[in-house]
Amino acid sequence: SIGVIGERVFLGRDVGELTARREAYTGVMADVVGRVALGYAVTDVALQPGPTTRIRVAITPYGETVRTVTTRVDYGNLSPTATALVAADLADIPAEVERLFVGLPVDSLDWVGGISETVLRDRLAARLPEFTVTIECRAKADTEVAIYLIPKGDIVRDGEAVVRGGSLPRLLLADATRGVERVLPEYAGLPVDFVRRHRETVSHQLLETARELAFVRQYAVQLEGELEVDRTLRFVLQAHTDKWYIEGQVRIDAGRETDSASLRGLLARRVGAHDALFTETVWYPGTVSWDWSVGWLHDFGPRV
Repeated sequence: SIGVIGERVFLGRDVGELTARREAYTGVMADVVGRVALGYAVTDVALQPGPTTRIRVAITPYGETVRTVTTRVDYGNLSPTATALVAADLADIPAEVERLFVGLPVDSLDWVGGISETVLRDRLAARLPEFTVTIECRAKADTEVAIYLIPKGDIVRDGEAVVRGGSLPRLLLADATRGVERVLPEYAGLPVDFVRRHRETVSHQLLETARELAFVRQYAVQLEGELEVDRTLRFVLQAHTDKWYIEGQVRIDAGRETDSASLRGLLARRVGAHDALFTETVWYPGTVSWDWSVGWLHDFGPRV
């Protein structure tokens, strides 16, 4: 405002005239600043005429000033898990708000507060580019600043967990996939770009959920997970174990009239790198009978 008034008053004026009437022009600028800078008193105005005229204004706050600031962030309908993920990006924002507002005259918040809000909005946009930010400020000695976050762009709607590859039958990991699928809806409502930026953190959280299951701990199952981020979050699990070998098969023998179909299950406990003790069970649904055996498995090499 001071710059705009200075240009209107001084541009095109003769430097000699400005010098001769410096006191009058100084009074005009002091009056303008006093009207604009609410909450501040003008203590000095110095005018230095020339081809580039310089204006120096000294102001000091008066009246009641902002003592404290309470910052409240509205995360909308996000779940506690999603809220914690967003809040981690805003950990230093309350301290930033205090630096911007504490000490300002309460009467100045109508105009200086707008500047502070613009600065704060720019800093929030740098931390959370996936959200539109709205800020409300209540002008009083104990100021309250409310920050509203509105997701923009594509939004996560749902999620699914799948098992690919690995050395264990998928059926044994059904509880792990169900456990992950119970957690995945907690990320609904987040912008897809935000989850993509935090892919590593979200993958770690989902993997820890799968690792909490008793089967995974009991059989020393090593889990790996990859998160595919889109409107539907897809968490892909792979499971391996160095201690156990578990296998399930469905067999059909087209050349036999009886027991032509069977279900076979094998559970082996590895002993060292090349040996394993196993038990094998075979069930024949045609005759409703079963058989089982125990044995020792040895790998002589990669092909034998």
